[in-house]
Amino acid sequence: WIRPDDLLGYVALQSEQFHSGGFEGEVRLERAGKDVEAYLAIKIEAPAKEDTGTPKAGKPPAPQEIPKALEASGNFNRPADYGWLEESLHLVCTNSMSALDIRNVSTGSRHCPIFFTLGGCPNDRCGMQSLMFVTDDERQVDFWWVKPQKSNPANLAKETLSLHNHGRHKNNPGMSKPFYQPLAELFQQGTVVGEWRFGLQVVGIGSVVSTWRAFIEHVTKEPAEKLYVHFLWEEDWTLDPFAQSKFVRGKIVYQKDLKYPVFHSRQYEIHDGKVIISNYEEPCAKAVLPDGSLKDLWDLGTT
Repeated sequence: WIRPDDLLGYVALQSEQFHSGGFEGEVRLERAGKDVEAYLAIKIEAPAKEDTGTPKAGKPPAPQEIPKALEASGNFNRPADYGWLEESLHLVCTNSMSALDIRNVSTGSRHCPIFFTLGGCPNDRCGMQSLMFVTDDERQVDFWWVKPQKSNPANLAKETLSLHNHGRHKNNPGMSKPFYQPLAELFQQGTVVGEWRFGLQVVGIGSVVSTWRAFIEHVTKEPAEKLYVHFLWEEDWTLDPFAQSKFVRGKIVYQKDLKYPVFHSRQYEIHDGKVIISNYEEPCAKAVLPDGSLKDLWDLGTT
């Protein structure tokens, strides 16, 4: 029988795991007994923040000004083309990706996916694939290609969820590494670019690797609000690989509340390493893969 003062186990959370954003999830108990794996459901409410941005009575918030639309990019890829990735996207938005055995096959290190890039493939240089960004519990961000099955393109080739540097499932980023590495470093280093901060947050403790989410945060907005990245859509980019100036523009699709799979989006642009994120937030959607309106681009004054 268990006496009132019997130790059933213990767990320790670091302040960064719940400070400002709260925490909700299962954590593994240490010293729960020999050959015993016990978990405890914990919910820590985020501290209430004073709403300094509440409009005065009788004055509703001003409507967003819709930017001027750009001409179609000529990219024929559509969000619906990535149905083979839908299950993985669902696991990201429900904070469940760490449950999968995702690793670097060469080193054995475990990783948790944080977001994907869609829209850039297929193109005239490669077939259908998507770049998956991951982190380990040391906040080291990496990325590699995930691909659909060759024999059944509607389904994910699950072997490519892990990194293979050699063999028939080889999926390292190759020549794409230098282009995407700066994006990985923005989240890894918690960089502030203009009015936006990039970062990583633990949202669940796993037995092998924690569950992480990538976020962007408007540093000048009160109250502060984290936007949890779901995926990045690539709509337009420099076609000439030898061009002196290079750009990519598309949409960041994100959640505002980790408990609900409701998605918003806003345009981003990267010009020769300079990152621009639009203040215009587009209407929300509940589909893991939004409709074709995600491809619409706006003139942010950079063209």
